[in-house]
Amino acid sequence: SLLKDVALKYKTILEASQQQLSIQCDDGIKVLADREYLRVLLSEVIGNAIAYSTKACTVDVRVHPIHRTIHIDIQDHGCGIPTDDMPRLFEKYMRGKNARLHKPDGNGLGLYICKGIADGMNGSIAVESIEDVGTKVSITLPMA
Repeated sequence: SLLKDVALKYKTILEASQQQLSIQCDDGIKVLADREYLRVLLSEVIGNAIAYSTKACTVDVRVHPIHRTIHIDIQDHGCGIPTDDMPRLFEKYMRGKNARLHKPDGNGLGLYICKGIADGMNGSIAVESIEDVGTKVSITLPMA
């Protein structure tokens, strides 16, 4: 239900950019996390995926359990992150060299905050990216 709420937040933006949000999540998955902090975390990562993706593409969100954790993968098909920027990605005020071309109004705090939220919920966040291909953000949280 939380993912559906986040998806509704971006409905107008998705329609304007002719993008789609594909959510794959088994019923009954419960995460040991603060609901409002989780909303902020998912909103930021999904919002970035939409903002940095190309027009008329699909942003994929996949939620699946592995052992006693829940894995949330958000895959976009956009500009990607330059390799040189990857080591500093979760630093305060860090923005990729190509970020301003796609989202001029960013402040470089989004992923820094996301890492703090994930860590605070005994989880983790990781990013894989290929420039000009896309980015996958993986969030791991304890299962309830």
